[in-house]
Amino acid sequence: MHPSQLRDWVKEFADDPRHAFPGHGQMKPEQLEIARLKREVAKLKAERDILKKGRGLLREGIDMKFGFIAKHWGIWPARWLCEALGVSRGGFYAWLT
Repeated sequence: MHPSQLRDWVKEFADDPRHAFPGHGQMKPEQLEIARLKREVAKLKAERDILKKGRGLLREGIDMKFGFIAKHWGIWPARWLCEALGVSRGGFYAWLT
C-alpha cells in the first residue's frame, strides 16, 4: 500500500467519520442526492419524449391514449406513460383485458 493512500483515508475519516467508509451499499448523502437527481432527470426526459410522440393525444379519447400506451409500453414504464397522458394505470390495465 502506498503511504499517500493511507494518508488520504486518514484525512477522509478525520473530515467526516460517519461517512468516510460507506461500504455495504451505503452511499454518502451527496451521492444519494446525485442518484435521486439522475432518476428525476431520466423521468422528466421520458415524459418530454412521451409528450412529443403523443402530441395530439391529450385531446383525444381514452381509447387512443390507451392504444398509445400499449404501443409504447416497451420503451417507457406504463406508470410514466399513464401519468404523462393523464389516465389511470388501473384503467389502462382494465382496458387491456
